[in-house]
This record gives sequence, structure tokens and C-alpha cells, in this order.
Amino acid sequence: MLLEHGADPSIANQCGEFPLDTLLAPWETTKCVANLLQVEVDRQELVAGRRRVAAMLPQVQRDPGLVRNSSKLEPYLAAITAVLFYAPLFGHLWFLWFLCWLVAGFAICAAVGRTLQWEPLPAIPRRQRQVN
Repeated sequence: MLLEHGADPSIANQCGEFPLDTLLAPWETTKCVANLLQVEVDRQELVAGRRRVAAMLPQVQRDPGLVRNSSKLEPYLAAITAVLFYAPLFGHLWFLWFLCWLVAGFAICAAVGRTLQWEPLPAIPRRQRQVN
């Protein structure tokens, strides 16, 4: 429908991905989105649909300047992020894990503020009580 109404499949998004690239989304990601939307998805039907869509989309020339350069550290950073933020260390008390990170982040900000000698915000004066 988008193609019939003039959509240009040769335009990349901000990460250098084309519409054809979205057909490569992993099954787990597709299944997660379908579960969030409460939609039943049949894997074989999905694969067949992706093949039909791929046949409709033209192959595009990729501009090397648009493709995001991935560093050699990216897989390691992804693994560290997964361990730090998605590891079920606290189980149903997940909010405590994020609270620990929030406190650590605040401590870092406070240390940077002290090092840079930032002035604290001025205190709001209390209203003076009237004495009768």
C-alpha cells in the first residue's frame, strides 16, 4: 500500500537501514512485538509474507556514508549492558536494582559537581512566622 501511494524504498533511515533491511528482524523480536500488540503470528506465514514483500522492494545501492560504523567493542558493550540491566539479580524486586544504579549515578554527578566546584542551588527562604 505504501508503494502504491508513492513511498520511496530507496530512502534510508538515520541508521542507514532501508525498508528491505526490516525484513531481517529476528523472530524473537517479531514475536515480542506481536505479544505486546496481542497479535497471533504464525512463523511460516511470516516468512512467506517477508518473501512476498522482498519481491516487491527493489534492491538499492548502499551509500557507505550512511551505514553506521560499528566498533569492535560494540559486542562487548552490548554484553555488559545486558548483564548490568537485564540480569535477574533481584527477581521481582527489580526496582531495587535500578535504584542502585540511580544512586550510583547521583553519586557520580555529585562528585563531578564538587570537582568542578559548582555552586549549589540557592535555598528557598522560609516564611518568617508572625508572632502574635
